[in-house]
Amino acid sequence: MDPSICVNTPQRMPPELMIQVAEELPEMSDLARLARTSRVWNRIVMPLLYTLDARVGNSHAIGWVALKCKRDDVGLEIIRLSRRHGGNVNAVHGAGSRRNGYASALHFAAARGRHALVDELLRMGADPQALSSGMDVFFHTNLLRRSRGRLHGPEAEAYAILLDELHDAARVTRWMPLMVPLICRHTAVVQLLVKACAAKLAGARAEAEEFRRREAQQGQGILASCIRPTVPPAHGLPMRHVHDTTLHVAVKSAGSWAARPFEEVITAFHLLAAMTADHLVEDWGVYDAIFAEHGMSIDAGIPIHRYSALHLAVKAGSRDMFERLIRHGARVDLDSTLGRTPLMYAITQCSACTWNARRATLIQMIHRLLDKGADVNHRSVAAVAETPLICAVPVEQMPWTSQHWRDVRAVIKLLITMGARVNEPSATGSTVAHRLCREIVRGDGNATQLERLLAIMVTEHGASVRPSESPNLPSMLGLCCLSFGARLAPTRLLHMLLSWGADISDGETDQVFVRWFMVPELRRSRLDLVHRCKGRLSQVVVNKAYHHAVANQDRGLWDSIHGVIGAPTNGSRLMAIGLATHNHRLWPIMMRELAFNGNYVNSRGETFLHMIVAKLDTTANYRESAAIKDAEFFLNRQSGAGADATSLRRVAKDGKTALQRLAQLGRTKNTKLRLLLYDAREDQVEGDET
Repeated sequence: MDPSICVNTPQRMPPELMIQVAEELPEMSDLARLARTSRVWNRIVMPLLYTLDARVGNSHAIGWVALKCKRDDVGLEIIRLSRRHGGNVNAVHGAGSRRNGYASALHFAAARGRHALVDELLRMGADPQALSSGMDVFFHTNLLRRSRGRLHGPEAEAYAILLDELHDAARVTRWMPLMVPLICRHTAVVQLLVKACAAKLAGARAEAEEFRRREAQQGQGILASCIRPTVPPAHGLPMRHVHDTTLHVAVKSAGSWAARPFEEVITAFHLLAAMTADHLVEDWGVYDAIFAEHGMSIDAGIPIHRYSALHLAVKAGSRDMFERLIRHGARVDLDSTLGRTPLMYAITQCSACTWNARRATLIQMIHRLLDKGADVNHRSVAAVAETPLICAVPVEQMPWTSQHWRDVRAVIKLLITMGARVNEPSATGSTVAHRLCREIVRGDGNATQLERLLAIMVTEHGASVRPSESPNLPSMLGLCCLSFGARLAPTRLLHMLLSWGADISDGETDQVFVRWFMVPELRRSRLDLVHRCKGRLSQVVVNKAYHHAVANQDRGLWDSIHGVIGAPTNGSRLMAIGLATHNHRLWPIMMRELAFNGNYVNSRGETFLHMIVAKLDTTANYRESAAIKDAEFFLNRQSGAGADATSLRRVAKDGKTALQRLAQLGRTKNTKLRLLLYDAREDQVEGDET
């Protein structure tokens, strides 16, 4: 039916007929048009409109009031009418499309700070812990905005700067109505929601007690087993019949929240710890009262990083929130996903901070955590391999001020005084001395100050510089040697380590020795690595060392290693290199001392005699007399000297013997060498026949 027909009908028609006419209109849009025609039709149509909205419109009227209505009196009237005709205050509403997210009316009203609407929705049974789709719905509805890393409401002057870690967790969680009011400082709304959550919790506890009472009376254990909770393994929180989740503001998922109520959640403690403290001063009285009553979730961990509120307070430098968390019983030894405790984060930030005032605040936090019994020998996971003492070593490369130096020194001394073991290894076996050495060899910034700190740790506190028992961890001496290169030569550190008796481990001997003979600066140091590595080198590295000496004609390296590290097994290859190089510096020594195989053949199928002929062809200064001398040396090579004599019948890959190649150089050239080779071939043939 066209609602325009009703406009021209007498308005004094019987009410029964008007109701019947309105009921014939199936669409809400038609009913809305009819309601606007007159007051009489409005009074008749509005109940039908609200009923239809509740049945097929997902209580859109309540969602509109919570999200867009600017007058509380109008909004309250609409909510009451909708509720009277079957409206659902817990229905979820989208932000334009389902893809943009969804939330309940209580989420929207609380995010806008509409105290009266929130109060009415709660009174009508709105769930104070309903779950929205997450962060996006509040951005798509402009209830939250981002600006320069800040989150704030469009109508609020206050803002919240959330740490990156908490922002990451907020993106992957489903938010409760309490989340946005905390960010936007809608304190009155926060109090309403906390009170409602507490009432819901009290009801759940009363129901649990009733089940337990009935179970005790009937002597049946089924009901008790259904409601008996387990102790959360990660945080060791006390067992209760109903967990206090009043201050939870976001959860990873409903399923994980039910199974592990204090893991992968965000609480009011987390939010307040991660915010800037200056705009919360006026509200601390409210929050202190809330904390005192609902402190069970104070040690809960957020998703991804598993930070507790105390972690976030330390990272944000929020001294007020830090003290409140300590006062309300926050545990000081909870670890994050990486195994770091609040003490370790406080020490890390203190050592890297260049701002004196903030560093002073962090030192006060460190004292407070130690007073509360924080473990000074806690180990993080192997991925970061830290202890609190290792965290005190700055990893940022910057010049230290004198105050910075004193503060870092004071923190280290404090940790040792409180029982930190100087040689306590991390999960990978590294100690504070290892960390200092690693930072020194990075080559810039505060290397001089770190060397001073390492000297203090070794001479005053007994830090060991001996190799670690961990097979995969390089020793400090090995780390120092491996850092030598074109850009860096930490000679002073090397001399310090040698004076303290440092050594290299067996597992890194090969790698360090290769670096030693490859880098001249390291060989010029006082490090006698040849005798340190004697008997511990692999044959591959021995061969590499001799190859480097021959290829670079390095007499000093040859003299250092020959007869000390063992004989090479690649002597034939070395002889080929020496033969191919004109006036090789080591050639006389190699001919006298190096063992090789006279029948050696290179990749082109060439014997030493082939190489002599090729050298005659390519090297202008290589005379026939020198070639004859070299040929006689290889022809006279007997098995007693290490190998068989070089054969003249060997054919290279080009199909030619050494004599055939020599003939290609010219019939009138190198006649003496040709005669020598012919005679040698005849001798070899006669020897084969006999």
